[in-house]
Amino acid sequence: MKDQIASKISFDEFEIDTSQRKLLRAGETVAIASKAFDLLLFLVEKNGSIVTKEEILNSVWDDKFVEESNLVVQISNLRKALGETTKSPRFLITIPGKGYKFIADANENVLVIETHIFSELTIEQVEKTHKGSSYLPQIIRANWKWAGFAGIVILAVAAISFVQNKSSNQTNHTQPKLTKLTTSGKIAIATMSPDGKFAIFSQKEADGESLWLRQLESGSEKQIISPKPLEYVGLTVSPDNQFIYASVFSKNDVDPSILKIPIIGGVSIQIPNITCGSAISVSPDGKRFAYTDSNSADKETLLRISDIDGSNSRSLIRAKHNTRYFSMFKSSPVAWAPNGLEIATAVLEKTENSSFATILMVNSNDGSERYLTEKRWKHVDNLAWLDADKLAFIAKEDEGFPNQVWLLSRKTGEAKQLTNDLQDYNWLYATVGKILVVQTNSFSSLRIADFAETENTLKIREIFTASDYIDEIDWGKNGEIIYASRASGQSELWRMNNDGSNQQQITFGANITFGISVSPIDGSLIFASKQNGKRGIWQTDSDGKNLRQISEGGDQSPDISNDGKIVFHRGIGYAEGVFLTVQNTAPQMLKEKCYFPSISPNGSKTACYFMDSDEIRKWRIAVISNETGELLDKINLPIPIYERQIRWHSSGKYITQIYSAGESLNLILLPIDGGEAKIFEGLGKGISNLPEWSPDGKQFLYPLITETHDAVLLTDF
Repeated sequence: MKDQIASKISFDEFEIDTSQRKLLRAGETVAIASKAFDLLLFLVEKNGSIVTKEEILNSVWDDKFVEESNLVVQISNLRKALGETTKSPRFLITIPGKGYKFIADANENVLVIETHIFSELTIEQVEKTHKGSSYLPQIIRANWKWAGFAGIVILAVAAISFVQNKSSNQTNHTQPKLTKLTTSGKIAIATMSPDGKFAIFSQKEADGESLWLRQLESGSEKQIISPKPLEYVGLTVSPDNQFIYASVFSKNDVDPSILKIPIIGGVSIQIPNITCGSAISVSPDGKRFAYTDSNSADKETLLRISDIDGSNSRSLIRAKHNTRYFSMFKSSPVAWAPNGLEIATAVLEKTENSSFATILMVNSNDGSERYLTEKRWKHVDNLAWLDADKLAFIAKEDEGFPNQVWLLSRKTGEAKQLTNDLQDYNWLYATVGKILVVQTNSFSSLRIADFAETENTLKIREIFTASDYIDEIDWGKNGEIIYASRASGQSELWRMNNDGSNQQQITFGANITFGISVSPIDGSLIFASKQNGKRGIWQTDSDGKNLRQISEGGDQSPDISNDGKIVFHRGIGYAEGVFLTVQNTAPQMLKEKCYFPSISPNGSKTACYFMDSDEIRKWRIAVISNETGELLDKINLPIPIYERQIRWHSSGKYITQIYSAGESLNLILLPIDGGEAKIFEGLGKGISNLPEWSPDGKQFLYPLITETHDAVLLTDF
């Protein structure tokens, strides 16, 4: 009888089961593509050694000819499975100009290869998992008496080899324990009671959102508020654990409100005189609360405090848009310190053509302020005190990287990153020994819809899918598709055929931030980017080469007309207005201040969203002359629409918008001549943004992004 040998390779919290072709993390199976698994095995075998791209392609792809972009995609998939990024690697190191190196720290986590022998007679050569690689030495016809000794030798050889090949440059990072509290994938926002006994979260439903209470110890759940057609944009529990303060927003309304809800459910009371689109923070004595607000007329955001009943509201800090910005919608930017005197506040500080995020400590009596740390981030939000010294929050260090969980010491100003993976974290609450967050996973599908004005339905086909957040897309000049992806570890432009085949990365170092567009004149690529710490609009040739700058000043959302005019909006943290430029000319600001602009195909007009204060302050679409900058028309929205991103139809007759209706996505066509709007249903379930129209107007391209959002509890950090 022949032996059956099943090998397991362990490093850190991971285990590779080669017989079952599984990757496990802390005992739980990690989703990983078959080719990414083969890649992992090959790199583990070469642990500590630099392997070239050619070596990987020849070994993992069995000498078949493949595009190098396939390797880039699988490297990205592998990084995601291992919970790391290019910037913060744990195991997989990129060696510029050479290749890759797989490393695990042997000081604490020795690579262990277990050999389970189920035969009394012989041990045959270990079955290879792919061509040219074997993970155990070849042992032939060993007598069963020596089987145990042989296993010890194998383990010793593997451990010694691992120690010899370890890299002294690898940073050891211990992940906290993550416990998933929900599995619906529909959590919108979440918080926790100060005593750490309950999690409170809102959940997306077909007809709105519902509010739930979960007991952390028993896992039992109760619906506090049944589904309603509104959106929860902030949740806070009172210090006595008796009430929930929920900031809520109804679609198409300008001003959100705050509801006081008994934690066990019951009659809700609206806090008067206060409009707040984010989570409030209640003082430890329960008598006051802090919040952020906006004063659009004076171009400022505000840090304010109020008595708990909404009276005696006053501003501590007035942040002018050109110098700093407080987050004020669907966030949790303030945290009242346990001492009852100071308030921690996330702030975006603006410098010339750039910005950084950090944390202020603000005196609640006189508004005096100081920085809590010298550390700088790209984004900071969701602040909560873990104890009197430690402040927990969510931050990202640069564009294109996911939000991660951090801890900051008030005494020392030292910042420590708790999570280090490719998941995106939002909504955080902390109490002693526990941090509650909402974890996001994204899956993207690119789709093409056939369109005809005379038809009532759309014919839709899926052309591409990816475990990535792909929402920046456009048609290339020759009918191909240009899109932004982080498959290489950075946000770069890629090209593929309009059937989804032949994906190729075409920029290196573009660092896409928000918005891409393709010139119909020469196929050049126009996009928002951050270069050398400054954000602006940049351009490359159609092949991704010859990077050059068009504008600077926090510009984003570019769109281009058939005659080469480019429109975009400017503002860091707050959009300051719409600008227009033609090649080799300085941008000119249009007179009407509005957001998310789109230029008409002939270049004569720009459409954008604006808040119409003349008519009960509702969102409407402005049509502006590109010649004079004056307002030409206002277009009403016939249905409630929260999403605010538009594109002109190629004919110039319609302004179009993808919007959500419950869980489904629809397309609306708004005639600029004032005719009746037309709606096409059935774009899919998920989230999307712009419909990108083909030059003939017979098709549009759009992304469909499916996200799962679940509440997760972090402990042991």
